[in-house]
Amino acid sequence: MRKFLLLLICLALLAACGANGAEVYEPEIYEPEACAPEETTPPPPARNILLPAEGNASDFSADAAYLVELIEAVHPIFILEGRLPDYYDALRAEFLAYTAQPISRNAFVLAIRRYFTTLHDLHASIWPQTASTFITEPFIFRDGRLFLLYEPDVEILAIGGVDIADIFYQIDRHVFHENEAHRAVTYRLQARNIIYLHMAGAEIYYYTARIRPPAANFIVRHRMIDDVFFIDLRTCTDGPHMYPVVEAIEQAIADGIYKFIIDVRGNPGGSSMPGIRMLEAMGITSPRFGVTRRVSEQLVANWRAQGFEPDFDTSVERIDFLPDYEIAENPNNVFISVLTDNFTASAAMEIGVRVQDGNFGNIIGEPSANAPSCFGATSPYTLPNSGLNVSISSSWIARPNPNADQNTLYPDIWTEAADALDVALEYLARR
Repeated sequence: MRKFLLLLICLALLAACGANGAEVYEPEIYEPEACAPEETTPPPPARNILLPAEGNASDFSADAAYLVELIEAVHPIFILEGRLPDYYDALRAEFLAYTAQPISRNAFVLAIRRYFTTLHDLHASIWPQTASTFITEPFIFRDGRLFLLYEPDVEILAIGGVDIADIFYQIDRHVFHENEAHRAVTYRLQARNIIYLHMAGAEIYYYTARIRPPAANFIVRHRMIDDVFFIDLRTCTDGPHMYPVVEAIEQAIADGIYKFIIDVRGNPGGSSMPGIRMLEAMGITSPRFGVTRRVSEQLVANWRAQGFEPDFDTSVERIDFLPDYEIAENPNNVFISVLTDNFTASAAMEIGVRVQDGNFGNIIGEPSANAPSCFGATSPYTLPNSGLNVSISSSWIARPNPNADQNTLYPDIWTEAADALDVALEYLARR
């Protein structure tokens, strides 16, 4: 293995790849034909970016105190025995002490992200995010080491004169990893984040670029591939766009089709309903996730402020539903291959969990970065002074099968994500 000390990365991102927007990721962003520069341009002189400690300093202490009070009143980790980490009080005190002094908005956002690591909750988030700028050369993390994606024999030992372990340390201070797949995804992406690089002390000459992958121009589409009904679900967004695919599934079942593929590679999740609707259209009774919902005054008020009357008992402090995988039924004997990758998360991952725990088919591709048992059911809240928005979970969601791995959805057939569809079609052709 050839090792390469990466002291300087300075590739430009073409405008065609998308220069503005939030840091949202899909695997397609790294396809060579989509994002490879047409020519190499010499790097410009060193440029200063807004570091966490720079910018206009403001007083965020009131918002910090409000956020801590809100989190402790709403998040279910405080009512589940043994889940709150021992270091919570220390990081809480650190957060309040740090935000008691005037700091920049970027620094406040990063401080919140560090405080959120105590919740062990990937769904806990804040937006808008810090104004992150990224090195455009894509990385890949494997076997505990970082490499260039398009030159996989080139290992990255340092960036900007800083050992890669120091960069990983800064990432780990601000990001909670639900499993090793999530760690791999985070390192390959955030090791390119200029903010984390500067926090680690790296010196970078670069072209700036805000990275956002080209958005898919559809939410869901379907087609027949020989005798297989193929569903390509890009995001788990419920609505009228789901009606045609549900009707097509029902017609396929009536016509005797029993082989299905649901592709959720790169799908970050959203609502559970698209997955539930598709499985119900196949005649399936899904296994049931367990739920512990914390009921708080803040949660109820939040629902009503958004115009919704809570569909749960508001007179109690918690509501518990036990998981049950034995209720699963598949009267039409359908077989579903679910395609996943490290970017499959949340409600998209749930589809794979339902299929695996219900024994309705198999998972083909890569492990999920989101744990099958995790915190979720988020609600949005706004910090009163800064106007920053946070998402806070209200429930602990438990995988239907308590004997299955609770931290990772592992595929039944492991393969590179790019090959998953071909592998699934070959597998189903033999059934």
